Amino acid sequence: MDVRDIDPYDETYFQKIVEKYGKLVVSGVRTPEQVLSLCDNKFGITPSSYNALDHIEQTHFRLFDERLKDSGKLKNKDGSYKFFIINKNEATKPFYDDYYDRNRDYYTLLKRECKLFLLLEEYSGEFSSNSSLFDFIIEILKGIAEEEVINKTAKYSSYLSCYYTLDCFFNGI
Repeated sequence: MDVRDIDPYDETYFQKIVEKYGKLVVSGVRTPEQVLSLCDNKFGITPSSYNALDHIEQTHFRLFDERLKDSGKLKNKDGSYKFFIINKNEATKPFYDDYYDRNRDYYTLLKRECKLFLLLEEYSGEFSSNSSLFDFIIEILKGIAEEEVINKTAKYSSYLSCYYTLDCFFNGI
């Protein structure tokens, strides 16, 4: 089955993504340190800090942080994040290109270089980045518990949807 055969609006969507991507899933949840190690090995990340970010990026982060707090996704109780710049290289080029295309006016207006960053909220172990596509990669790298796979839970369907979304992006659909 080709990715083009899967219509996310079709009632058989979940059945089709299980059929196409189910065999790719290896259950097991990774620790944040393991995810960071995989990110570094596959893509290259450079540790950074909030203070090392430019003023514009600090402003972006503060807005990002408030939005996450408001949504309840992250509860940054102690304010400790680990910051990483996602290195610009051949492996990350698609993520940079996508992010730049979505924010071209901003970077053109301010004559700034596009940077992708990865955040790890240390208290909860949750990851976020400023690239929605990279967030899908992180979800896959984090892994999934065996009981989620066995019980075919909503989390499992969401996990498979990450594969589908990335497959659509890289196949240019």
